[in-house]
Amino acid sequence: MPNVGNALTAVEAAELLGVSRRSVIHAIKSGKLASVTKLPGKTGPFLLDREEVERYGVVLADSPVHRRKQEALETERALRAELEQVRAERDALLAKSGRGA
Repeated sequence: MPNVGNALTAVEAAELLGVSRRSVIHAIKSGKLASVTKLPGKTGPFLLDREEVERYGVVLADSPVHRRKQEALETERALRAELEQVRAERDALLAKSGRGA
């Protein structure tokens, strides 16, 4: 029986890596990331060794594609924050003028 004491689910691994659960599953199925075990059933979760996930994270971080995706996500977050600020300013101006939002 494999040691699952330090295991992560695919969701936990995805959060640790900053990727989607689907990306983790794809990495497992393509052999880029080894799973400790898969729990029974069609939808049984994969369990992954934390150290293996962290090693994969280092490799992933060096990937130009991953860097571009991370940069795009950071840009999207910044733009969303800026949009929220503009909307708040607009609403404040409309409220001040008595026209409401």
